[in-house]
Amino acid sequence: RVIHAESEDGVEWTNHQMVLEDTPCKDPAVLYVDGTYYLYAISPGNTDIGVYTSPDGLDWTQERHYPMGAHRHVKAYYVPETEQFWLYGTAGGQGVSRAVSDDGINFGPFKQTWIHSKAGLDDWEEAGVTYFSFPRNGHGHIPHDDNVVAYYQARNTYANNIPGWLYHGGERVVMAGWFSGLHVGVPAWVQPDGSLEYELFPYETPPARGIAVHAPRPTRVVLEAWEEEDGPLAQGAVDGSANTQVQWALTERPGGGAYRLEIGGETVDEQTALPDGSVTLTAVLDGGEQNFAIHEE
Repeated sequence: RVIHAESEDGVEWTNHQMVLEDTPCKDPAVLYVDGTYYLYAISPGNTDIGVYTSPDGLDWTQERHYPMGAHRHVKAYYVPETEQFWLYGTAGGQGVSRAVSDDGINFGPFKQTWIHSKAGLDDWEEAGVTYFSFPRNGHGHIPHDDNVVAYYQARNTYANNIPGWLYHGGERVVMAGWFSGLHVGVPAWVQPDGSLEYELFPYETPPARGIAVHAPRPTRVVLEAWEEEDGPLAQGAVDGSANTQVQWALTERPGGGAYRLEIGGETVDEQTALPDGSVTLTAVLDGGEQNFAIHEE
């Protein structure tokens, strides 16, 4: 069952009362968006995810439920930037599935996003992923869905899960993250398919939105500054094979603005931003580490 209580300071609690009395409901995740509460839980069956709404957090209406085929733990968050709801179901060795919604009720297909974890678990061949916990604000919101941090409980196979979970001796708590784009001060290897491999965990490092780097060969990039008030718009170091073409793509810039790329202190490209605010600056590397800087004229 789900119990409601209220507090002004998080210490003293009042107005204790049971809600959703007529429906089995387990492990609820609650969001608050534009005057409406949204509750997602294992409900009404043991292998379902139920969706409930309420105007006050007390009187709930079941909107619909999603049969999952297996017992899955539930987590959710809302992204104000995109106005989208993300709903997750985790089930140990069966991995993590997630779905997206524009209204918090009607979700698209659940797609598996992660099944085995190896972070800090090198002695476990197959560590399951379950009991997600996202750092969210008091309303269940996160600022951006392109950089998401999660804590979770890692388990091995089903045989390890039963009865080991009863004694809490077979689990480990792991911190993980889904990151994209460059982060200031974090060395990253740009891959030919556009993905990035980070040398450091980018947690609590500022993401650099509006700049991306592309290269046809693995290339190491360190963005040391981005959108500084004084000096270059961007600066850092790039290290790749000789004769490798590297392109810096900027977005959301003023249309018609002029931009200049320097490699090793010498200008190698100058371009004007297109009306949509995009601009691409290109350099061909000599090989080895070189400093780069992008100036907004």
